[in-house]
Parts: sequence; C-alpha cells; structure tokens
Amino acid sequence: MMTTTEMAFIREDMLDPIERMFEREYSNKYNVFEELLTTTEGGSGLADLAYVQGSEKGLHVVRIEESYRDCLTNVNAGVHSLSKIESNYRWLAVPLHEFRDGEDAFNELLHKTCKRRGFGLIAVQQKGLGVSAKVLLEPSKTEGNFLPLYGDLRQKWLEASRGRTSRGEYRVIDY
Repeated sequence: MMTTTEMAFIREDMLDPIERMFEREYSNKYNVFEELLTTTEGGSGLADLAYVQGSEKGLHVVRIEESYRDCLTNVNAGVHSLSKIESNYRWLAVPLHEFRDGEDAFNELLHKTCKRRGFGLIAVQQKGLGVSAKVLLEPSKTEGNFLPLYGDLRQKWLEASRGRTSRGEYRVIDY
C-alpha cells in the first residue's frame, strides 16, 4: 500500500532510472539503449527498453509494468508478454511500492515465477528527491544473437563500437 511520501510511477518515469541502473551495474564501453515501440521487435511480446551490453550476445530487454497484478494476471503484459520476447537477458521492472508490506507469500509469487522462467526482476523506487532502480533478481542467459530481431538496433550498436579491437587486437569490421 502506498504512503503519502511514495509516488505512483508511470512507464515514462521508470525509463531513466532503469537506464542509469544498467550503466551502473552492467556498464561496458560500447553500450546502446533503445526504447522499443512496436510488438514486432524481438518477438510477439511487448517490451519497453533494449540495452546492448558491449556485444551482439549481450542484449537485455526490459518489460516495464506499473502494476504488480498485471505482471502475473494480464496475458498481454508482465511475465506472459516477456515469455514471447527473444533476447539474451529478459527483465521485468515494477515499482517497489507495488509489493505489499507484510504479505511475503504474495510478493514471493512474482519472484519465484521470474526465477523459474529465467527473468530478472527490477524494482523502481523513490530515493531522496529522485527515482532509482535496483536489481532484485538476476536473469539467466539465453545464448544466441538476437540483435537482428530488433530493427536498426544492431546498426546503432555497430556505429557505437566502430573502431574497437577484439581481444586479439584485430579490428572489428562489419561487412
């Protein structure tokens, strides 16, 4: 239950804190963020944010939900929608105030569901005068290169990483 000092978050309020969290926790020299706007990007599910962490096999996709209940019960949102997304790491972001005080069994249901499906869980919360995001559960990794499913995201990543060298000091070139 929300107190008077907590603020209700909408999707747009949560984008920046989630991006800052990725930069802080999963930073790499060649990072690219993209807000996802269509259901055709990355599969038939709905996602809100894509983050490429340094390589084509480091694609994180985030589904942002404003309601805890929608995460579990709405077949067009939350874990149901995220199950249809293809990426290396899949995340679900929820406002922290949506978790119920004193109702551990209710709160654990989402955590256990995400863990069983290999999804990461992010909580967005008011912190001081701003908004912050923190990792509650790390996702499992799905091997593969899913960048081609996300329109021009691969091209943006290539432009950001142009001129880098590989571990063997070979220059990376895209033909």
